[in-house]
Amino acid sequence: MLSKSPGRSEFRSGSQNRILKTALAISPTNNSDVHLEQLCQEVIMKFNDSKVASKKQLKKLSNFIAELREQHSSTQTILEMLESIEMKVNTLLGKSCKPLDRRKLDIWRASFASIKAKHSRQARKLGKNDLQNAKKSKTGPHRTLAAAINYKYLDSPIPVGSYDHDSFSYLSVADANTDCVRCICGTTDDDGPMIQCEKCYFWLHEECVFDEKPSDEIKDFICIICVRNAQRTLAVSIPLRIQPDYNFKNCTYYRTLLNSRHLQVRLGETVYVQKLENDDHKLILRRLVECTKQSGSMAAVIPAELEETDKKFCPVSFHRKNVRCFRIERLFSFEGHKFVFGFYYARPHEVYCEPGKLFHEKELFATSMYDTLPLDAVVGRCLALESSIYCLGRPKLPHYEEVDVYFVEYQTGKNSKFEKIPAKNQYYINIDPLIFSYFKQKLTISRSFTPFVMEQEVKNFSRSNATECNNSSIERRRQQMVNLEIVLQHLPITDKSRESLKAISCSSDKLFKRKRLRPLRH
Repeated sequence: MLSKSPGRSEFRSGSQNRILKTALAISPTNNSDVHLEQLCQEVIMKFNDSKVASKKQLKKLSNFIAELREQHSSTQTILEMLESIEMKVNTLLGKSCKPLDRRKLDIWRASFASIKAKHSRQARKLGKNDLQNAKKSKTGPHRTLAAAINYKYLDSPIPVGSYDHDSFSYLSVADANTDCVRCICGTTDDDGPMIQCEKCYFWLHEECVFDEKPSDEIKDFICIICVRNAQRTLAVSIPLRIQPDYNFKNCTYYRTLLNSRHLQVRLGETVYVQKLENDDHKLILRRLVECTKQSGSMAAVIPAELEETDKKFCPVSFHRKNVRCFRIERLFSFEGHKFVFGFYYARPHEVYCEPGKLFHEKELFATSMYDTLPLDAVVGRCLALESSIYCLGRPKLPHYEEVDVYFVEYQTGKNSKFEKIPAKNQYYINIDPLIFSYFKQKLTISRSFTPFVMEQEVKNFSRSNATECNNSSIERRRQQMVNLEIVLQHLPITDKSRESLKAISCSSDKLFKRKRLRPLRH
Protein backbone atom coordinates (compact mmCIF):
# COMPACT_ATOMS: atom_id res chain seq x y z
CA MET A 1 0.00 0.00 0.00
CA LEU A 2 1.33 3.40 -0.97
CA SER A 3 1.31 6.14 1.66
CA LYS A 4 0.68 9.74 0.72
CA SER A 5 3.60 12.02 1.47
CA PRO A 6 2.87 15.29 3.25
CA GLY A 7 2.52 18.37 1.12
CA ARG A 8 4.93 21.29 1.12
CA SER A 9 2.48 23.62 2.87
CA GLU A 10 1.80 21.11 5.69
CA PHE A 11 5.52 20.55 6.20
CA ARG A 12 6.17 24.30 6.28
CA SER A 13 3.44 25.06 8.82
CA GLY A 14 4.60 22.21 11.06
CA SER A 15 8.18 23.44 10.95
CA GLN A 16 7.09 27.00 11.70
CA ASN A 17 5.07 25.83 14.70
CA ARG A 18 8.11 23.97 16.03
CA ILE A 19 10.21 27.13 15.56
CA LEU A 20 7.64 29.19 17.45
CA LYS A 21 7.59 26.72 20.34
CA THR A 22 11.37 26.54 20.67
CA ALA A 23 11.85 30.28 20.29
CA LEU A 24 9.26 31.20 22.94
CA ALA A 25 9.81 28.47 25.53
CA ILE A 26 11.15 30.86 28.19
CA SER A 27 9.16 31.17 31.41
CA PRO A 28 8.49 34.67 32.74
CA THR A 29 9.55 35.52 36.28
CA ASN A 30 8.02 38.95 36.90
CA ASN A 31 5.84 41.64 35.30
CA SER A 32 8.58 42.96 32.97
CA ASP A 33 9.40 39.39 31.87
CA VAL A 34 5.72 38.75 31.14
CA HIS A 35 5.62 41.93 29.09
CA LEU A 36 8.74 40.88 27.16
CA GLU A 37 7.37 37.36 26.64
CA GLN A 38 4.16 38.75 25.15
CA LEU A 39 6.14 41.08 22.90
CA CYS A 40 8.32 38.31 21.45
CA GLN A 41 5.36 36.00 20.90
CA GLU A 42 3.38 38.67 19.14
CA VAL A 43 6.23 39.78 16.83
CA ILE A 44 7.00 36.25 15.64
CA MET A 45 3.30 35.35 15.23
CA LYS A 46 2.57 38.49 13.20
CA PHE A 47 5.69 37.97 11.08
CA ASN A 48 4.59 34.40 10.40
CA ASP A 49 0.99 35.39 9.62
CA SER A 50 2.02 38.03 7.10
CA LYS A 51 3.66 35.33 4.88
CA VAL A 52 6.16 37.94 3.79
CA ALA A 53 9.24 35.81 4.55
CA SER A 54 10.43 32.28 4.02
CA LYS A 55 10.84 29.55 6.59
CA LYS A 56 14.60 30.19 6.70
CA GLN A 57 14.10 33.91 7.38
CA LEU A 58 11.52 33.18 10.10
CA LYS A 59 13.98 30.83 11.81
CA LYS A 60 16.73 33.47 11.70
CA LEU A 61 14.39 36.08 13.21
CA SER A 62 13.33 33.63 15.95
CA ASN A 63 16.94 32.91 16.86
CA PHE A 64 17.77 36.63 16.85
CA ILE A 65 14.86 37.41 19.22
CA ALA A 66 15.87 34.54 21.51
CA GLU A 67 19.43 35.92 21.70
CA LEU A 68 18.07 39.41 22.25
CA ARG A 69 16.00 38.19 25.18
CA GLU A 70 18.96 36.41 26.75
CA GLN A 71 21.12 39.54 26.44
CA HIS A 72 18.33 41.84 27.66
CA SER A 73 19.45 44.10 30.51
CA SER A 74 17.54 46.41 32.84
CA THR A 75 18.97 49.46 31.02
CA GLN A 76 17.59 48.35 27.66
CA THR A 77 14.05 49.61 27.05
CA ILE A 78 11.25 47.91 25.13
CA LEU A 79 11.45 50.54 22.39
CA GLU A 80 15.16 49.83 21.88
CA MET A 81 14.38 46.12 21.52
CA LEU A 82 11.64 46.85 19.00
CA GLU A 83 14.02 49.02 16.96
CA SER A 84 16.59 46.21 16.95
CA ILE A 85 13.94 43.72 15.78
CA GLU A 86 12.76 46.12 13.07
CA MET A 87 16.32 46.58 11.77
CA LYS A 88 16.86 42.80 11.72
CA VAL A 89 13.60 42.25 9.79
CA ASN A 90 14.55 44.91 7.23
CA THR A 91 17.97 43.28 6.82
CA LEU A 92 16.44 39.84 6.28
CA LEU A 93 13.90 41.12 3.79
CA GLY A 94 16.58 43.10 1.95
CA LYS A 95 18.61 39.91 1.39
CA SER A 96 15.60 38.05 -0.04
CA CYS A 97 16.24 36.57 -3.51
CA LYS A 98 12.58 36.66 -4.53
CA PRO A 99 10.63 39.88 -5.08
CA LEU A 100 8.50 40.81 -2.05
CA ASP A 101 4.71 40.86 -2.19
CA ARG A 102 3.67 44.49 -1.65
CA ARG A 103 0.37 43.60 0.01
CA LYS A 104 2.00 41.16 2.45
CA LEU A 105 4.70 43.72 3.26
CA ASP A 106 2.05 46.35 4.09
CA ILE A 107 0.26 43.85 6.37
CA TRP A 108 3.51 43.17 8.25
CA ARG A 109 4.38 46.87 8.64
CA ALA A 110 0.86 47.69 9.91
CA SER A 111 0.98 44.78 12.37
CA PHE A 112 4.42 45.79 13.65
CA ALA A 113 3.36 49.43 14.07
CA SER A 114 0.35 48.26 16.12
CA ILE A 115 2.61 46.07 18.29
CA LYS A 116 5.01 48.95 18.80
CA ALA A 117 2.25 51.36 19.87
CA LYS A 118 0.56 48.90 22.23
CA HIS A 119 3.72 47.79 24.02
CA SER A 120 4.93 51.37 24.28
CA ARG A 121 1.77 52.20 26.24
CA GLN A 122 2.28 49.16 28.47
CA ALA A 123 5.92 50.10 29.03
CA ARG A 124 4.93 53.61 30.11
CA LYS A 125 2.32 52.16 32.49
CA LEU A 126 4.85 49.75 34.01
CA GLY A 127 7.31 52.61 34.35
CA LYS A 128 4.79 54.65 36.35
CA ASN A 129 4.10 51.70 38.66
CA ASP A 130 7.82 51.13 39.20
CA LEU A 131 8.28 54.81 40.00
CA GLN A 132 5.43 54.71 42.53
CA ASN A 133 6.84 51.57 44.13
CA ALA A 134 10.26 53.24 44.35
CA LYS A 135 8.71 56.24 46.10
CA LYS A 136 6.90 53.97 48.55
CA SER A 137 10.05 51.99 49.27
CA LYS A 138 11.85 55.16 50.42
CA THR A 139 9.62 55.29 53.46
CA GLY A 140 10.67 51.77 54.41
CA PRO A 141 8.59 48.60 54.68
CA HIS A 142 5.19 48.95 56.34
CA ARG A 143 4.47 46.89 59.41
CA THR A 144 1.63 46.64 61.88
CA LEU A 145 2.58 47.73 65.38
CA ALA A 146 1.05 46.07 68.41
CA ALA A 147 -0.81 48.57 70.56
CA ALA A 148 -3.10 48.45 73.55
CA ILE A 149 -6.14 50.73 73.77
CA ASN A 150 -6.59 53.00 76.74
CA TYR A 151 -10.36 53.39 77.19
CA LYS A 152 -10.09 55.87 80.05
CA TYR A 153 -11.02 58.77 77.78
CA LEU A 154 -14.50 57.19 77.47
CA ASP A 155 -15.08 57.04 81.23
CA SER A 156 -17.83 59.24 82.64
CA PRO A 157 -20.08 59.28 85.71
CA ILE A 158 -23.03 59.72 83.31
CA PRO A 159 -23.75 56.39 81.52
CA VAL A 160 -25.25 56.20 78.04
CA GLY A 161 -29.07 56.30 78.12
CA SER A 162 -29.29 57.39 81.75
CA TYR A 163 -30.83 60.87 81.28
CA ASP A 164 -33.75 62.42 79.40
CA HIS A 165 -32.76 64.56 76.39
CA ASP A 166 -36.25 65.91 75.68
CA SER A 167 -37.11 67.94 78.77
CA PHE A 168 -38.40 71.47 78.05
CA SER A 169 -36.76 72.84 81.20
CA TYR A 170 -33.71 73.89 79.15
CA LEU A 171 -35.83 75.88 76.65
CA SER A 172 -36.50 79.62 76.71
CA VAL A 173 -39.93 81.23 76.21
CA ALA A 174 -40.73 82.27 72.63
CA ASP A 175 -42.47 85.46 71.44
CA ALA A 176 -44.84 86.15 68.56
CA ASN A 177 -42.08 87.29 66.18
CA THR A 178 -39.78 84.34 66.74
CA ASP A 179 -38.81 81.79 64.10
CA CYS A 180 -37.91 79.15 66.67
CA VAL A 181 -38.94 75.51 66.06
CA ARG A 182 -40.28 73.15 68.74
CA CYS A 183 -42.07 70.26 67.09
CA ILE A 184 -43.50 66.95 68.28
CA CYS A 185 -40.86 65.19 66.15
CA GLY A 186 -38.11 66.58 68.37
CA THR A 187 -36.05 67.99 65.47
CA THR A 188 -35.40 71.72 65.13
CA ASP A 189 -34.79 72.03 61.39
CA ASP A 190 -36.95 74.64 59.66
CA ASP A 191 -37.34 73.11 56.21
CA GLY A 192 -40.71 72.57 54.49
CA PRO A 193 -44.14 74.06 55.34
CA MET A 194 -44.43 75.22 58.96
CA ILE A 195 -47.29 76.33 61.22
CA GLN A 196 -47.06 78.52 64.35
CA CYS A 197 -48.84 77.83 67.62
CA GLU A 198 -50.88 80.84 68.80
CA LYS A 199 -50.22 80.03 72.45
CA CYS A 200 -46.51 79.18 72.75
CA TYR A 201 -45.45 80.89 69.46
CA PHE A 202 -43.20 78.00 68.51
CA TRP A 203 -43.28 76.65 64.96
CA LEU A 204 -44.11 73.04 64.04
CA HIS A 205 -43.76 71.02 60.84
CA GLU A 206 -47.06 70.64 58.99
CA GLU A 207 -46.01 67.13 57.98
CA CYS A 208 -45.75 66.15 61.66
CA VAL A 209 -49.03 67.78 62.74
CA PHE A 210 -51.39 66.90 59.85
CA ASP A 211 -51.88 63.61 58.04
CA GLU A 212 -52.62 65.53 54.84
CA LYS A 213 -51.71 69.00 53.66
CA PRO A 214 -54.45 71.41 54.87
CA SER A 215 -56.43 72.94 52.00
CA ASP A 216 -57.39 76.15 53.81
CA GLU A 217 -55.43 78.46 56.07
CA ILE A 218 -55.75 77.37 59.69
CA LYS A 219 -56.44 80.11 62.24
CA ASP A 220 -55.97 80.00 66.02
CA PHE A 221 -53.89 76.84 65.86
CA ILE A 222 -52.92 75.42 69.27
CA CYS A 223 -50.25 72.71 69.26
CA ILE A 224 -50.74 69.40 71.08
CA ILE A 225 -47.82 70.25 73.38
CA CYS A 226 -49.77 73.21 74.78
CA VAL A 227 -53.04 71.25 74.87
CA ARG A 228 -51.44 68.56 77.04
CA ASN A 229 -49.24 71.02 78.93
CA ALA A 230 -46.36 68.64 78.20
CA GLN A 231 -43.04 69.08 79.98
CA ARG A 232 -41.07 67.10 77.40
CA THR A 233 -41.25 66.17 73.72
CA LEU A 234 -44.15 63.79 73.14
CA ALA A 235 -43.18 60.16 72.60
CA VAL A 236 -44.88 59.61 69.24
CA SER A 237 -44.08 57.71 66.04
CA ILE A 238 -44.58 59.95 63.00
CA PRO A 239 -44.74 58.34 59.53
CA LEU A 240 -43.46 60.23 56.51
CA ARG A 241 -46.38 61.77 54.64
CA ILE A 242 -44.53 61.23 51.34
CA GLN A 243 -42.91 57.80 51.36
CA PRO A 244 -39.48 57.58 49.66
CA ASP A 245 -39.36 56.61 45.97
CA TYR A 246 -36.92 53.79 46.64
CA ASN A 247 -38.48 51.54 49.26
CA PHE A 248 -39.25 47.95 50.19
CA LYS A 249 -42.67 46.36 49.83
CA ASN A 250 -45.01 46.28 52.83
CA CYS A 251 -42.77 48.77 54.65
CA THR A 252 -43.75 52.05 56.28
CA TYR A 253 -41.09 54.74 56.54
CA TYR A 254 -41.06 57.14 59.47
CA ARG A 255 -39.80 60.54 60.54
CA THR A 256 -39.68 59.35 64.17
CA LEU A 257 -40.15 55.89 65.64
CA LEU A 258 -40.47 54.67 69.24
CA ASN A 259 -38.49 51.73 70.54
CA SER A 260 -39.36 49.47 73.48
CA ARG A 261 -37.70 51.87 75.97
CA HIS A 262 -40.03 54.67 74.78
CA LEU A 263 -37.08 56.51 73.26
CA GLN A 264 -38.13 58.57 70.24
CA VAL A 265 -35.59 57.75 67.53
CA ARG A 266 -35.41 60.47 64.86
CA LEU A 267 -34.42 60.65 61.23
CA GLY A 268 -31.01 62.26 60.69
CA GLU A 269 -29.84 62.19 64.31
CA THR A 270 -26.82 60.43 65.81
CA VAL A 271 -27.39 57.67 68.36
CA TYR A 272 -25.54 55.07 70.39
CA VAL A 273 -26.21 51.48 69.32
CA GLN A 274 -25.33 48.44 71.41
CA LYS A 275 -23.48 45.41 70.11
CA LEU A 276 -25.99 42.71 69.18
CA GLU A 277 -25.76 39.25 70.73
CA ASN A 278 -27.15 37.54 67.61
CA ASP A 279 -28.21 38.20 64.01
CA ASP A 280 -31.84 37.06 64.27
CA HIS A 281 -33.03 40.32 62.68
CA LYS A 282 -31.28 39.34 59.43
CA LEU A 283 -33.81 36.53 58.89
CA ILE A 284 -36.59 39.14 58.85
CA LEU A 285 -34.59 41.36 56.50
CA ARG A 286 -34.00 38.40 54.18
CA ARG A 287 -37.75 37.79 54.02
CA LEU A 288 -38.25 41.48 53.32
CA VAL A 289 -35.86 41.33 50.36
CA GLU A 290 -37.62 38.22 49.01
CA CYS A 291 -41.02 39.96 49.22
CA THR A 292 -39.63 42.96 47.35
CA LYS A 293 -38.30 40.75 44.53
CA GLN A 294 -41.77 39.30 43.92
CA SER A 295 -43.74 40.80 41.04
CA GLY A 296 -46.42 43.38 41.62
CA SER A 297 -46.25 46.70 43.40
CA MET A 298 -47.88 47.37 46.75
CA ALA A 299 -48.49 50.72 48.39
CA ALA A 300 -46.91 51.43 51.76
CA VAL A 301 -49.23 51.06 54.73
CA ILE A 302 -49.35 54.40 56.58
CA PRO A 303 -51.10 54.50 59.98
CA ALA A 304 -54.21 56.70 60.00
CA GLU A 305 -53.41 58.17 63.43
CA LEU A 306 -50.23 58.95 65.27
CA GLU A 307 -49.04 56.27 67.65
CA GLU A 308 -49.01 58.09 70.98
CA THR A 309 -47.90 56.97 74.39
CA ASP A 310 -47.93 58.60 77.82
CA LYS A 311 -45.41 56.14 79.21
CA LYS A 312 -42.32 57.63 80.77
CA PHE A 313 -38.84 57.41 79.34
CA CYS A 314 -37.06 54.25 80.55
CA PRO A 315 -33.41 54.98 81.39
CA VAL A 316 -30.67 52.40 80.82
CA SER A 317 -26.98 52.30 81.66
CA PHE A 318 -24.23 51.49 79.13
CA HIS A 319 -20.52 52.27 79.17
CA ARG A 320 -19.35 54.16 76.09
CA LYS A 321 -16.76 51.54 75.17
CA ASN A 322 -19.59 48.99 74.76
CA VAL A 323 -21.58 51.03 72.22
CA ARG A 324 -20.96 52.56 68.79
CA CYS A 325 -21.96 55.89 67.24
CA PHE A 326 -24.48 55.60 64.40
CA ARG A 327 -26.05 58.16 62.03
CA ILE A 328 -29.69 57.39 61.09
CA GLU A 329 -30.74 57.72 57.44
CA ARG A 330 -33.90 55.57 57.34
CA LEU A 331 -36.53 54.45 59.86
CA PHE A 332 -39.00 51.79 58.75
CA SER A 333 -41.22 48.98 59.98
CA PHE A 334 -42.05 45.63 58.37
CA GLU A 335 -44.71 43.23 59.71
CA GLY A 336 -44.52 44.92 63.11
CA HIS A 337 -40.70 44.79 63.27
CA LYS A 338 -38.96 48.16 63.52
CA PHE A 339 -35.58 48.86 61.93
CA VAL A 340 -33.05 51.64 61.62
CA PHE A 341 -30.69 52.09 58.65
CA GLY A 342 -27.57 54.26 58.54
CA PHE A 343 -23.80 54.33 58.85
CA TYR A 344 -21.28 54.11 61.67
CA TYR A 345 -18.98 56.78 63.00
CA ALA A 346 -15.54 55.73 64.19
CA ARG A 347 -13.99 57.10 67.37
CA PRO A 348 -10.20 57.57 67.67
CA HIS A 349 -9.62 54.06 69.04
CA GLU A 350 -11.67 52.50 66.20
CA VAL A 351 -9.57 53.71 63.24
CA TYR A 352 -6.41 52.45 61.54
CA CYS A 353 -3.74 55.13 61.50
CA GLU A 354 -0.03 55.87 61.64
CA PRO A 355 1.61 55.43 65.05
CA GLY A 356 2.25 59.14 65.57
CA LYS A 357 -1.20 60.42 64.61
CA LEU A 358 -2.91 62.58 67.24
CA PHE A 359 -6.63 63.09 67.78
CA HIS A 360 -9.10 65.14 69.74
CA GLU A 361 -10.95 63.19 72.44
CA LYS A 362 -14.36 64.30 71.08
CA GLU A 363 -13.57 63.61 67.42
CA LEU A 364 -15.59 61.25 65.20
CA PHE A 365 -14.85 60.00 61.69
CA ALA A 366 -17.55 59.22 59.14
CA THR A 367 -17.20 55.73 57.63
CA SER A 368 -18.68 53.90 54.64
CA MET A 369 -19.93 51.06 56.88
CA TYR A 370 -23.72 50.98 56.44
CA ASP A 371 -25.94 48.66 58.43
CA THR A 372 -29.58 47.83 59.18
CA LEU A 373 -30.28 47.19 62.86
CA PRO A 374 -33.35 46.51 64.99
CA LEU A 375 -34.70 49.71 66.53
CA ASP A 376 -34.14 48.38 70.04
CA ALA A 377 -30.39 48.40 69.38
CA VAL A 378 -30.58 52.18 69.92
CA VAL A 379 -29.82 52.79 73.61
CA GLY A 380 -29.14 56.52 73.73
CA ARG A 381 -28.49 59.72 71.83
CA CYS A 382 -25.33 61.62 71.04
CA LEU A 383 -24.62 64.73 68.98
CA ALA A 384 -22.21 64.87 66.03
CA LEU A 385 -21.67 68.50 64.98
CA GLU A 386 -19.75 70.19 62.21
CA SER A 387 -16.50 71.47 63.74
CA SER A 388 -17.33 75.20 63.44
CA ILE A 389 -20.69 74.73 65.22
CA TYR A 390 -19.02 72.55 67.86
CA CYS A 391 -16.81 75.53 68.74
CA LEU A 392 -19.77 77.94 68.64
CA GLY A 393 -22.13 76.52 71.29
CA ARG A 394 -24.61 73.77 72.21
CA PRO A 395 -28.30 73.16 71.42
CA LYS A 396 -30.83 73.55 74.25
CA LEU A 397 -33.26 71.01 72.82
CA PRO A 398 -32.65 68.14 72.66
CA HIS A 399 -30.35 68.52 75.65
CA TYR A 400 -27.00 66.71 75.57
CA GLU A 401 -24.46 66.31 78.34
CA GLU A 402 -21.02 67.45 77.22
CA VAL A 403 -19.69 63.88 77.31
CA ASP A 404 -22.11 63.00 74.46
CA VAL A 405 -21.21 65.93 72.17
CA TYR A 406 -18.75 65.24 69.34
CA PHE A 407 -17.56 66.92 66.16
CA VAL A 408 -17.00 65.43 62.69
CA GLU A 409 -14.49 66.90 60.24
CA TYR A 410 -12.99 63.93 58.40
CA GLN A 411 -14.14 60.68 56.84
CA THR A 412 -12.20 57.45 56.48
CA GLY A 413 -12.64 54.65 53.94
CA LYS A 414 -11.28 51.19 53.16
CA ASN A 415 -7.85 52.64 52.31
CA SER A 416 -7.67 54.08 55.87
CA LYS A 417 -7.01 57.58 54.52
CA PHE A 418 -8.54 60.60 56.21
CA GLU A 419 -10.35 62.99 53.87
CA LYS A 420 -12.13 66.24 54.64
CA ILE A 421 -15.92 65.87 54.50
CA PRO A 422 -17.45 68.13 51.80
CA ALA A 423 -19.67 70.89 53.18
CA LYS A 424 -22.73 69.47 51.37
CA ASN A 425 -22.35 66.17 53.27
CA GLN A 426 -22.25 67.77 56.72
CA TYR A 427 -25.23 67.67 59.10
CA TYR A 428 -26.09 71.15 60.38
CA ILE A 429 -28.46 72.12 63.18
CA ASN A 430 -30.63 75.15 63.92
CA ILE A 431 -28.63 77.78 65.83
CA ASP A 432 -31.51 80.14 66.68
CA PRO A 433 -30.63 81.79 70.05
CA LEU A 434 -33.85 80.49 71.64
CA ILE A 435 -32.87 76.87 71.09
CA PHE A 436 -29.07 77.25 70.91
CA SER A 437 -26.76 78.40 73.69
CA TYR A 438 -23.67 80.29 72.49
CA PHE A 439 -20.33 80.18 74.27
CA LYS A 440 -18.94 83.45 75.58
CA GLN A 441 -15.69 82.54 73.86
CA LYS A 442 -15.38 80.17 70.91
CA LEU A 443 -13.59 76.89 71.53
CA THR A 444 -10.40 75.96 69.73
CA ILE A 445 -9.76 72.41 68.54
CA SER A 446 -6.30 71.03 69.30
CA ARG A 447 -5.34 67.45 68.53
CA SER A 448 -2.91 66.25 71.19
CA PHE A 449 -4.39 62.91 72.27
CA THR A 450 -3.96 59.28 71.29
CA PRO A 451 -5.86 56.29 72.72
CA PHE A 452 -3.14 53.86 71.63
CA VAL A 453 -0.39 52.62 73.91
CA MET A 454 2.45 51.58 71.61
CA GLU A 455 4.81 48.58 71.93
CA GLN A 456 7.36 50.23 74.21
CA GLU A 457 4.58 51.49 76.48
CA VAL A 458 2.46 48.33 76.61
CA LYS A 459 4.59 46.81 79.37
CA ASN A 460 4.24 49.88 81.61
CA PHE A 461 0.53 50.08 80.77
CA SER A 462 0.00 46.42 81.76
CA ARG A 463 1.98 47.01 84.95
CA SER A 464 -0.22 49.93 85.98
CA ASN A 465 -3.33 47.86 85.22
CA ALA A 466 -1.98 45.02 87.37
CA THR A 467 -1.44 47.46 90.25
CA GLU A 468 -5.00 48.74 89.92
CA CYS A 469 -6.37 45.18 89.86
CA ASN A 470 -4.32 44.30 92.95
CA ASN A 471 -5.65 47.34 94.82
CA SER A 472 -9.21 46.44 93.89
CA SER A 473 -8.70 42.84 95.09
CA ILE A 474 -7.36 44.17 98.43
CA GLU A 475 -10.41 46.36 98.84
CA ARG A 476 -12.69 43.46 97.91
CA ARG A 477 -10.97 41.21 100.49
CA ARG A 478 -11.36 43.87 103.18
CA GLN A 479 -15.07 44.16 102.41
CA GLN A 480 -15.43 40.38 102.62
CA MET A 481 -13.88 40.42 106.08
CA VAL A 482 -16.33 43.10 107.24
CA ASN A 483 -19.25 41.12 105.84
CA LEU A 484 -18.02 37.99 107.61
CA GLU A 485 -17.95 39.80 110.96
CA ILE A 486 -21.53 41.00 110.41
CA VAL A 487 -22.67 37.46 109.57
CA LEU A 488 -20.97 36.07 112.69
CA GLN A 489 -22.77 38.57 114.88
CA HIS A 490 -26.17 37.39 113.66
CA LEU A 491 -25.55 33.63 113.67
CA PRO A 492 -27.38 31.66 116.44
CA ILE A 493 -24.28 29.76 117.62
CA THR A 494 -22.60 29.08 120.98
CA ASP A 495 -19.73 31.11 122.36
CA LYS A 496 -17.30 28.22 121.83
CA SER A 497 -18.19 27.94 118.16
CA ARG A 498 -18.04 31.71 117.82
CA GLU A 499 -14.48 31.73 119.22
CA SER A 500 -13.37 29.05 116.74
CA LEU A 501 -14.89 31.00 113.82
CA LYS A 502 -13.17 34.17 115.01
CA ALA A 503 -9.89 32.27 115.12
CA ILE A 504 -10.40 31.20 111.50
CA SER A 505 -11.24 34.78 110.61
CA CYS A 506 -8.12 36.13 112.34
CA SER A 507 -5.86 33.58 110.66
CA SER A 508 -7.26 34.45 107.25
CA ASP A 509 -6.83 38.13 108.08
CA LYS A 510 -3.16 37.54 108.95
CA LEU A 511 -2.67 35.67 105.68
CA PHE A 512 -4.33 38.52 103.85
CA LYS A 513 -2.01 41.10 105.49
CA ARG A 514 1.03 38.95 104.67
CA LYS A 515 -0.03 38.97 101.00
CA ARG A 516 -0.41 42.74 101.12
CA LEU A 517 3.14 43.19 102.40
CA ARG A 518 4.61 40.91 99.74
CA PRO A 519 6.17 43.16 97.02
CA LEU A 520 4.82 42.96 93.51
CA ARG A 521 7.10 41.43 90.90
CA HIS A 522 7.05 43.20 87.53
